[in-house]
Amino acid sequence: MISPSKTLKFNAVLFTVLFASFLGAQTVTKVFDQSYAKVDEVSLKQSRGPVVISPSTDGKIRVVTEMSVEARSKEDADAFLAKMGTKVQEMSNRLTVKTGMASIKNWSQNNNSIKVVFLDGTKFNGIRNFETSSTLYLPETQLLKLETKFERVQIDPEVKLNNLDLKLHNAKLQGGSISGDLELDVRFGEVELNDIGGSLTGTFHNTRGEFGDVGDVRLESRFSKLKMGVLKSLDMDSHNGRLEAKSITGSVEIDDRFGTYILGSTGNARVNTHNGTFEIESGGEYKIEGRFGNFDFDRIDDLIIRDNHNCDYDIKKLGSVKGNGRFTNFSVEHLRQQAELDLNNGYFRVEEVSPKFRGIEVEGAFFEVKLDFREPANYRVLADFRFGNVRLPDNLIVVKEIKDYSKLEMELNTPNASADSPLIRVSGQNGKLYID
Repeated sequence: MISPSKTLKFNAVLFTVLFASFLGAQTVTKVFDQSYAKVDEVSLKQSRGPVVISPSTDGKIRVVTEMSVEARSKEDADAFLAKMGTKVQEMSNRLTVKTGMASIKNWSQNNNSIKVVFLDGTKFNGIRNFETSSTLYLPETQLLKLETKFERVQIDPEVKLNNLDLKLHNAKLQGGSISGDLELDVRFGEVELNDIGGSLTGTFHNTRGEFGDVGDVRLESRFSKLKMGVLKSLDMDSHNGRLEAKSITGSVEIDDRFGTYILGSTGNARVNTHNGTFEIESGGEYKIEGRFGNFDFDRIDDLIIRDNHNCDYDIKKLGSVKGNGRFTNFSVEHLRQQAELDLNNGYFRVEEVSPKFRGIEVEGAFFEVKLDFREPANYRVLADFRFGNVRLPDNLIVVKEIKDYSKLEMELNTPNASADSPLIRVSGQNGKLYID
């Protein structure tokens, strides 16, 4: 059995050996600072360390990379930094910059002790406190391609970029506006940019993004939260995401699973959703195929639903609606024109039908239609039910009425209705029609 005193002596000796091994450690710093002629395309790949993009003051491209490392000897530190040097390749109208860990095969770290194996087989043990950072000074640039992992990227708002191509993994980027297009692939990151003059295309995975006004947007998104200003158009495939947009002046295409969308005014739209939630200020023509969807519109001109299941629509101002749904409900504050629906296990309720409406036709099973007229209107009513129920205004004139155990058929008019007056036709099984 080892006595406590011997254990303490062993730990003391071990600490002394470790302390002595690093007592003579050397820290070496290396700076790369070179300038190049202006080119249309600049590419920067950095695997470690923060990146700053700043405006050039002399019209040239300047690359500044600073690295520091601690090793057991100055020779080891110098040799390590020599392998980690910045590589710049000049081509006809393109400049490619690679910094940091581009030539590393394997990097393993235990506490603060690092073991590195380079692609050519060179090995370093006992490396500590490696740090690197890069600053890229740019004049006005046609295209910047930027790839980085696990770090921060800061683009000065004064930098003039026409087009930007981003590939970020576990990285955060902040910047100003871009006059042209933005193409990106971002995973587990954050992106904050101002206006994008051209299009925005690419993929977001587990990302938070915030943008100003953008042109055409074409995105694939997974588990991401995005916020944007005014968009020209939107085409999005999203799972478990969230999108907020101030407005979309053109068309909207959304394929969604378990997403949330808060949109201002939009143009025409096509939506396919499973378990999606939509809050929309206004829209043109919306074509919706939904499962377990929730839709809240302030105003929509035309709504076309196809094969909706378990959906709920809450609409303040509705122009017209047509389509079919199961276990689907409509709550409408104001209906301006018409409705043509096939409902099974749902309801269509309107707080105010415009006196200038063009017609309402609903058929189905186990459904309810409730209509309120706040202003006088002329219309005709045709109800045809099996096991149905009606409640109608007292002043309606009965043209035809058939009632027996299971069948209810009624034809009625308002006092001043004519053959050209709009028709309210409701038919089916286990239906209800209420008009106030």
